[in-house]
Amino acid sequence: SVAVLLWRSGRVDGWVIAVGAIHYILLLASVAVPVLRHESPVIWRPYARFALSVILSAALAPIVPVILASGLGILALGLVVAVAAADTGLIKS
Repeated sequence: SVAVLLWRSGRVDGWVIAVGAIHYILLLASVAVPVLRHESPVIWRPYARFALSVILSAALAPIVPVILASGLGILALGLVVAVAAADTGLIKS
């Protein structure tokens, strides 16, 4: 929802919705592929989810310039891709 708020604020374009959508895509994929329902083996996953919320919330701050908000969105997108890769077993700790 923070990704949608960031997009609706006009500070970044619609690509930032992918940050929130990737989680739901994996959730839907786990219905078809039961092996995706297992607990993630990486220990940094909970911290990454928290950092994701902090990064997107910081990008919403009015004092943050638009270019920095876009950079934070890109950072969040990279982080969510890393979390998704860890959840699907592409990254092992």
